[in-house]
Amino acid sequence: MYIKVIIPIVLLLIASSCQFPTNFEVSTTPVAPETQTIKVASQAEVDALRIHFGAGELTVDGGAADLLEGTATYNLPILKPTVEIRDGSVTLSQGREWHPPAQSTGPIINQWVLNIGSQALDLQINAGAYNGRYDFGNTRLVNLAIADGACESTVDFSTPNATEMGVFSYKTGASNINILNLGNANTQKFVFESGAGNYTIDLAGDWETNAEINIHSGLSNITLAIPQGLNVNLTAESGLTNINIPDSWEQRGNDFSQKGSGPLVMIKVTMGMGNLQIIQ
Repeated sequence: MYIKVIIPIVLLLIASSCQFPTNFEVSTTPVAPETQTIKVASQAEVDALRIHFGAGELTVDGGAADLLEGTATYNLPILKPTVEIRDGSVTLSQGREWHPPAQSTGPIINQWVLNIGSQALDLQINAGAYNGRYDFGNTRLVNLAIADGACESTVDFSTPNATEMGVFSYKTGASNINILNLGNANTQKFVFESGAGNYTIDLAGDWETNAEINIHSGLSNITLAIPQGLNVNLTAESGLTNINIPDSWEQRGNDFSQKGSGPLVMIKVTMGMGNLQIIQ
């Protein structure tokens, strides 16, 4: 099924502007790479984890024996991370806010590889222009908030979140992002806000409860991968947008639905211009 648009839509997305290499060229002379071990033991009084990262490469997985463990590799002293524990919260942050200047004298390395344990946590991640890879399988997240600038990022819930999540929010700039197995997040509410970019949100996984999904985007390509048999109602509020849905779906004006069993997933998509595609 296809909705005819009023005028053709042209997305002015320059691929190179959304791709960020591991090494950044800057005017500061780099030194020999140093790797710092990061380890925070599980603590009953800690219920929140904050990760602040600038430019570079960030990987976060579950499966840690402690609350947090991993490594940070960098070749500028100003990029050395710090850990602070205060008022029930662990904060891991880059040594200072840092962005690569225009002129360069050598490649800069800034790579974090982190693992989170099974302790119940409210997790917040703030990052700049970077490459991100997240797999929150084997974690216990009560809330999750990710905010970043222009990036290449993949978020996966490869196995079900071990506790019910209140809100999962993702706010980004002009980016290319894939969110996989959202059903395994076990969240009651998912909020996605973005600028121009290419975004895929995969609703596979085990949906345990009714859920609300709100998507707000500007000039974008958005693909929703929705499994057959999932009980879904979708409302699209947009300006000049191509909307492409499977023939098996029902349509009433700007409302679309797929009948299924189990929990009901309510989706609201608000876009300025672009393409919204639903695949199965």
